[in-house]
Amino acid sequence: MNDDDNQDRPKIKLRGIHTEGNVGHGMYFNCSADLDIDGFNAINNAGDNLHVAEASSLIAALDLPPNTDPKALAEILTVLIFTPAAEREQVIKESGFFKSLSVAGDSSSLIAAISNIATNPDVHGWIQLLLK
Repeated sequence: MNDDDNQDRPKIKLRGIHTEGNVGHGMYFNCSADLDIDGFNAINNAGDNLHVAEASSLIAALDLPPNTDPKALAEILTVLIFTPAAEREQVIKESGFFKSLSVAGDSSSLIAAISNIATNPDVHGWIQLLLK
């Protein structure tokens, strides 16, 4: 990553933060960021105490191969946002993205996961994350 790439990353300063007993992560950032943290105390959180999402973490959460093209995933999610639920499975199966995965065996859980992500209220943020 060169210095020009770092200029677009948010710069976040955290001072004296305490998170405790959250059902998810103690603190979650849905982007790559330059974090400056001083006095962060996180205990008994069900997820990570501090979680910074990257395209690779979303791809891993879908159980896709690590070399999955994030931009291709963003493209299919963008299409699926506007696709009626009854048509999503077919759209996914016919997509270049899905064909590039070379899925062996039963792909129904993968198709369902991709379809569900497209209906998640956070999908627009995830698409932006994948396009970076």
